[in-house]
Amino acid sequence: MSMPFLLSYIALWGLVMLQAVLLIGVTRALYELREGTTMRESIEGRPMPTFSAVDLGGNTVSNATLAGDAAVLLFISPTCPSCMVTLAELKALTGKTQRSLVMICRGEDSDCRRLAADYEVAVPMIVDPNGELMRQFGVTGAPAAIRISSIGVIE
Repeated sequence: MSMPFLLSYIALWGLVMLQAVLLIGVTRALYELREGTTMRESIEGRPMPTFSAVDLGGNTVSNATLAGDAAVLLFISPTCPSCMVTLAELKALTGKTQRSLVMICRGEDSDCRRLAADYEVAVPMIVDPNGELMRQFGVTGAPAAIRISSIGVIE
């Protein structure tokens, strides 16, 4: 085997190995984003952020209204196909859990109202047009669920 051929062969395998390492890193990062593990690890065990908002029914939803109850905050968006699947399956779960459910809709008021009507949402839905509540809770995309204990700690 000639020396130039051997060097190019070694260089090529070096590039293949580098590409494999990069691919594994990207795959892991995408998995963490999809599963939300990074978000959960960063907020789990912390107190629920202080917030107060008005739902589509005109009722105030805040830390005070959730105090003493275990709750789930479900973050959705009218433009999210996965959210539509989640909402379709949500009816089957309603009433089968001991936790209060509050939906936080990342979108315009009219779009969130249409979504609530289309899926016959029977739980409080807060409109979050600029994503402020999502940022407070460390949510990077929808759908996402945050469990809150009865003492106000994120689980």
